[in-house]
Amino acid sequence: MVIKKFPVNPFPVNTYILHDEDTKECAIIDPGCYWGEEYDQIDSYIERNDLKVKYVLLTHLHLDHALAVPYFAKKYNADFCANSKDAFLLQNAPAQAAQYGLQLQYMPIAITKELNEGDVVKLGDKELNIFEVPGHTPGS
Repeated sequence: MVIKKFPVNPFPVNTYILHDEDTKECAIIDPGCYWGEEYDQIDSYIERNDLKVKYVLLTHLHLDHALAVPYFAKKYNADFCANSKDAFLLQNAPAQAAQYGLQLQYMPIAITKELNEGDVVKLGDKELNIFEVPGHTPGS
């Protein structure tokens, strides 16, 4: 019997992929990946389903939700979408990671599409309505 033990993500966060069934346009939401296997699972799902990554959407910019943004945004030439009220958290990401004994695999990148209350994000003919719910972070 072979047992494959995967390292545990230091910040287990649920990452979601939302896609339109007709156009195959998709958004990766809160990619908190740290280990290669996590990246591979998402890349494999995207490839198996022939998805076109249009956005990397963040509910907020705490480190645990944003670790893999640079990887997915660059790989798929996708917009990095978040509320700019959380941008200061990106600037502090390397220091935050160091507090947990981690080194960032990818340096943070700038938000390319700012999301605010009332905005609409489209995936095919489907619409996501943006609501601001500050509290956990200013830009939640």
